[in-house]
Amino acid sequence: MGVGEYIISPIFRAGGYDWSIVFYPNGIDYHCAGYTSAYASYLSQTIDVSVKYALSVKRKEGQAPLASFGPRKQVLSPGRYCSVGYPRFVERSKLNMLSTIRGPRQIMSFRYFTDSTATLSLEVSNYLQAYSSSALASPLARPVCKVGGYDWKIVFYPDGYRWNSESDGYASCYLYYLSQGNDDVSVMATFSMLQKKGHEEVVSHNGCKRVFSSGTFAHLTWGYSKFVDKAKLESLSQQGDGGCFTILCALTVTKESPQPPLDLPGHIEAMLMDERGMDVTFMVGGQEYRAHRIVLAARSPVFSAMLLGPMAEKDMRSIDVADMHPPYLQEDTSLYLHELAAKM
Repeated sequence: MGVGEYIISPIFRAGGYDWSIVFYPNGIDYHCAGYTSAYASYLSQTIDVSVKYALSVKRKEGQAPLASFGPRKQVLSPGRYCSVGYPRFVERSKLNMLSTIRGPRQIMSFRYFTDSTATLSLEVSNYLQAYSSSALASPLARPVCKVGGYDWKIVFYPDGYRWNSESDGYASCYLYYLSQGNDDVSVMATFSMLQKKGHEEVVSHNGCKRVFSSGTFAHLTWGYSKFVDKAKLESLSQQGDGGCFTILCALTVTKESPQPPLDLPGHIEAMLMDERGMDVTFMVGGQEYRAHRIVLAARSPVFSAMLLGPMAEKDMRSIDVADMHPPYLQEDTSLYLHELAAKM
């Protein structure tokens, strides 16, 4: 796995909120070179939550931790501070060393995720008419839209969400998850409203993560009871067009996907290009070429005997090659990669 790629735990519930543990085996970014990163991610993101947390890693339950941090306190806020953890959690070299010790092996499961993004829009053609009609709380809804393989719609309540007294004086807007199944669906949703004339922004709410689920403990809707002040909409509506607005919901659905195919030729080519782990040097025509002895041994029985056989010199670091020009050595490396790709 590369820098920024992660393993995520199943969603669990603590204190009435949804959480998961996110682990980055090669660090969350390049500032964490040589370290793993670990975070607790707040998925519900409904209100500000004060948490006390500690993170540790153990080889086996009951043993002393290899690394332990905390406890610490922090307040998590929807759309702002959505996770707590440590970018430099534990040194990779320490984990690699322990992984080579023989004994009972534990398989680490990897989960791969893909993002699907779309923007749902809803046209409000005449807010004054919608608000002053006899059915004050009649919602406006856009047609169902499929994003990430799931069905969604946004619903706008011109007179506020009638089941929430906090929406008094406000128009409300909600995202509805319509698919029924056993999947928990993680999304990032950003709501905004624009004036249709001039496309000036009326209101915007920061992107917020949310987990939707169906079944016994269903979470099928999420949004803002206080989406926008009705007085503001009325004022804007009286400026000539009667109140024509566009509501936008930028929706990103994250779902688990099958493990991507192994790109062995590409990985070997990258290893050859950046020279990581090279442990033997060829002298060809006065030029130095570094290489990996394990790759050479797999490529040639002669090199296998020379570098890994019973008569191999353990400290052999340099090999002089006579009667060969440098371009021929480079062509042989390229040919090996093409042959390897053809067999995949």
